[in-house]
Amino acid sequence: MISKLKDQVCLLVITDGRRSVLERTLGTFRVMAEFVPKKMIVIDDSGDAEYGAHVERLVAQFGNPIVRHHKERMGFCRTVADAWSLLAAQDGIEFVFHLEDDFEFIEPVPLSAMARELSRDRRLAQIALVRQPWNEKEKEAGGLLELYKPFNIVEGEGIRIAKHKICFTTNPSLYPALITRLGWPDGPYCEGIFTHKLIGLGWEFAYLIPAGDHAVIHIGDQRIGTGY
Repeated sequence: MISKLKDQVCLLVITDGRRSVLERTLGTFRVMAEFVPKKMIVIDDSGDAEYGAHVERLVAQFGNPIVRHHKERMGFCRTVADAWSLLAAQDGIEFVFHLEDDFEFIEPVPLSAMARELSRDRRLAQIALVRQPWNEKEKEAGGLLELYKPFNIVEGEGIRIAKHKICFTTNPSLYPALITRLGWPDGPYCEGIFTHKLIGLGWEFAYLIPAGDHAVIHIGDQRIGTGY
């Protein structure tokens, strides 16, 4: 199954100009992911030619990725929309592993089991990895999962997931390529708008229950992303 999935999963990486965090993100993904997908799309929204050259050198280790550089920064919402339009032009992609450039992987990423669960439950829009509590609400609740209680615990084949109807997230996650055909909204609060669209269509969401407190760490003290 892994051999087949390597061709069916596309690794989608979005970056906006921070060298050190991108290097840590890709480096730890290579170590912790069950396998590295053969297909890879990288969107560079830095608007910086020098950084773009660095991205090209860095992602060359992944084979022959498709890399798109924005001459001017488009911001988060328009960049995700651009990435999904590029995904639509590719053949044979069944799943997308979404990866922004500021996460460090500290637990294994069971891509095969995640894909199996998405295939089994056709109402599931994504399985996301749990990061450390980041905002005040998450910290007060004691963690990301604690904030979303109650949720439905599902015992999958080799994994446990927490299903919910709270939000679609662009934190590290695996989702069916099918949802990208809906198109990503352009404009403010695009993540929330897309969440409500999916819920209205009957989709649900899930977090992979980690072995420890969280599976990824949000890194990078300076947040430079725009256009949310």
